[in-house]
Parts: sequence; structure tokens; C-alpha cells
Amino acid sequence: MLPTTAGRPGHAALALLVIGLAALVPLWSVAALPASDYPAHLARLHLLSEGLDPITAQFYRIEPQLLPNLAIDLTVPPLARLLGVDAAFRVVISVIALLPLAAAALLQSTLHGRIGLGAVVAGAFLFNRTLTLGFYNSAAGAGFALVALALWIRLAPRPALRLAVTTLLACTVWLCHAFPFLLLGLMIGVWELAEAWRENDLSPRRLVARFLPVALAFAPGIVAFAATFHAPGDAEIEFNVRGNVGSLIFAGADDGTFSPAPLIIAPVVFLGFVVWREKRFRLPSTVALLCAVLVALAITMPESIAGGTNVSQRIAPVLWTVLFAGAAFDIARRTEVILVGATTLVILTQTALLTHAWIGYDAETAEFRRALTKLPEGTRILPITETLDRSFAPHFHLVDYTVIDRHGFSPIFFTLPGQQIVRRTPAAADLGSRNTFQNNVIPNQWLLALDDRPETIDAAVRFYWPWVIGWSCRFDAVASFHVTDGRLPADPRLVLIEAGSFFDLYGVAPADHCRNTPSQTTATTSLRPSTTTPY
Repeated sequence: MLPTTAGRPGHAALALLVIGLAALVPLWSVAALPASDYPAHLARLHLLSEGLDPITAQFYRIEPQLLPNLAIDLTVPPLARLLGVDAAFRVVISVIALLPLAAAALLQSTLHGRIGLGAVVAGAFLFNRTLTLGFYNSAAGAGFALVALALWIRLAPRPALRLAVTTLLACTVWLCHAFPFLLLGLMIGVWELAEAWRENDLSPRRLVARFLPVALAFAPGIVAFAATFHAPGDAEIEFNVRGNVGSLIFAGADDGTFSPAPLIIAPVVFLGFVVWREKRFRLPSTVALLCAVLVALAITMPESIAGGTNVSQRIAPVLWTVLFAGAAFDIARRTEVILVGATTLVILTQTALLTHAWIGYDAETAEFRRALTKLPEGTRILPITETLDRSFAPHFHLVDYTVIDRHGFSPIFFTLPGQQIVRRTPAAADLGSRNTFQNNVIPNQWLLALDDRPETIDAAVRFYWPWVIGWSCRFDAVASFHVTDGRLPADPRLVLIEAGSFFDLYGVAPADHCRNTPSQTTATTSLRPSTTTPY
């Protein structure tokens, strides 16, 4: 076992409690979280909890199956029977957000015998991009993976119990999300290899004895992973090393609502200065090797792989938690108390600014949902945007509220095979994305030409947005999101319903050529506005 230090008064534990309570403030201060994927997940949870009504059943079906992407799908519906879907979802997100904080405390107390400054600094990364973009299943898996790593180390003197606990947690991580399951296996494998190297215990027999429990603990998850793995059709692998480095450095809530990167870096730089001056920083060799492997992985990891996006960004918060929770700052108690207080104050400031930003976006979400009430039930809505930069991130999936509020259809609602248990019906199969790369919003300047001039459509558009082609024959409404006051050009196919502060909502009057085009869905014709009656 690694050397530990004697326990000391729990000022750091108190700071973690304060940080944990503060982290709940932005999560419960708004009616709808501005995370990009939040509306899509909330809509799916409504369908799973409340079932399909006759209108929604035209578009969607529920296919229960075992998938490595079910953290919120398994926990929210049972809880929704008591609290309602929205509140149950918020409770689960709150637990997911606090898991890394608990893991940091557990890891540091395991390695160093007490909770100290490092665990507090790890709290600066609670609102990371995995959480604030709405990758809740992945965030849950990462939190449980950190807990599993800490318990693997703590339970080393009790191998039977360690095997049982790790097997249970590895299966839990797999159910949450496949990526943190693989990441947990890597972390435990690297840890055991580093321990073998540190103890000069590298004989083949001893290595087999060391790694056999690891293999046994992960065997159920590996078998399930092999049996259920499914990469959506046409999935690509994309690399973005420069973006990976940026995600590693700025591992905060840079999701389009608020970018507290300077606030996150400030305590790190300050601690670096203290470490340089005091010469009191201690990082166990096993932790150092594990962090080095995570850094290399975070930099070289594809940005997109096997249908998943922002893959590399999911490593950074795990890395920083392991680094700071695994470190010991052997400094005077008075100095540590001051640093713990200063770090806590910085994190509280970060949380307050994040809350303020989220309240502003909550008002925009409410405005858009009010506009949706002007649409008939069963509406098929098409999202387009003036920009695809980070300012659009909180609005990306707002159209998915149509599924909740109007029992309607959104082409970018999550229904990918092998990833979600809510799927599109055969009648609606061609109205939405078939893979992650098609699950994007098309720039509005291309919209009008994609209806009646198919010969001019670029091959890239056919790959990324096939469901937009012939849009006036396929959709009942268009939501155009913008950052300026620009409007779409006047067009007889578009009837303005509401001009919002950041969006325009149009009804769709089908073009003449649609009369000779077979309908792409079984939705009743009464749901589609006619060319003679204004929407």
C-alpha cells in the first residue's frame, strides 16, 4: 500500500460539502437546463415514463434492450412515478454531478489517509463539458469509474471483497456508458502495472496472479460489450489534436452558456506557485504514471468514434480529478486552510456566474416553448440555424421539446440504433438521422434550394442532411435559430408564426410538386397546413 499521513481536522471535507451544495444551485435554479442534449434526453424520458400516445406512436416506438448507454433510462422512469419526469431527471443529474466530488474525497483519503487540498481543487472541474453538454450517461459512468478506481486501491488487502465490489461497479459503469467502462479498465490495468513495477514484481507468474482478478471483474462487461456493440451506419473517425489539447487545458463548462476557464485555471496556477515556492508537492509514482497515460490518451483520442462525439473531452475531467485527488500537498496547516478557502471561493464564484448565465438561457427556452404551443399536435418540425458555432450549443436540441409539448416529431431527436431504446417507426425512418454525423442542424442559407432542385444538392449535404431534402413535403414547421435579426427570404412555402428573440417559427405550406410526391410518413394530412389556408 502507498504511505499515508495521519488524519487532520476536516476543513477540506467541510469545503467539499459547501462546494457540493453550491453545485446544486445552478441545477435547480432553472426550469430547463441549457445543456445541448438536455431536451433530447428529457423527451425520451417522457416517452419511457408516460408511454406513447396515438399521435407520438406514429413516429416512435420503444424497444427495450440491454445497451451500454442506460444510466438515466434505468433510473429516471421509476423515480418519475413519485416525483414526475422533470424533477426525477433533475435529481438524477444532481447525483451524477456530485459523483466526481465524492470520488475525489474517497481517492484522496485512500491514498493519503485524509481529505486535503487536492480533493477541493478537483471540485473546480465538476461543471465540465461532459456534464454541461448533457452527456449524462457518460458523466455517470465516469463518476462511478472514479469511485471504482478508489475502491480498487482501498480494498487491496481484501482481494475477495475487492473482486466482488469491482465486478459490480464495472457492470454499473458499462450500463451507464461504454466509454467510461473501457476507461476504467485502462486505469485499473495501468495502476496494477505501475504497482508491479514499483514493487519490482514483474515475474510472469506474479503478473498473471495480479491481472487475473482484473480480467474476472471486467469479464461480464466485456462479454456484454461484444454482444451489444453497434456502430451506427456510416460512422466516421475524426481526429482533432488541437481541440483535444484545448479540452485538456480548459476542462470547464465551455458549453456556449458560460466559459469559466480563467476561474478554473486560476487556482491551478496559484497552487503551482505555492508548490514551486514551498517544494511540498507529492505525487505517488503510480498516480503519476496513470496521469501520464490519461494525458497521452486525451491528446491522441479521436474526436468522434463509433457514433460518439466529443470523445476526447470526456477524459479531461477524469484526468484532473485523479491528478489532484491523488496528490498530497505537504504544507503547513495554516497555509492549507488559506488555500482551501481561496479555492472554495473561486469555485463558488464560478458557480454563481454559471447560475446567472443559465437563468438567462432558461428565459429563452421558455420563450421557445411558448411559441411551440401555436403548433398543432403531431407537428413534424425542421430545425435550421444561422450559425453552428458555440453560441448555438444551448439551442441545438430545443426542437426536441416538440416531442413533449406537441406530441410531435424532431429529426434530430436521439433514436439511433444501438444507442437508444426509443426508435423511429418504419414510416418515419427516413425523416431523421441515421448516425451521429447526420444528427446536426443544417445552415439556413441552404434550406430553400433543398426542396425542389435536387439536382443541385451537393454530395456532402446528401450525407449529412438527407432528411432535409424535399423538406416542404416532409415537415409541417421550421424553427430557424439566429444570432442576428436576419430573417429567411420571403417564400410561399414558409408562413411566419412567431418572430422570437433568437428564433423564427414558420408553418410549412407544401410546394406544388409535393402533390405528386408520396408522403414520407403516416402522419394524417390534417396535421399539414394547406397551400390555401394560412398556417
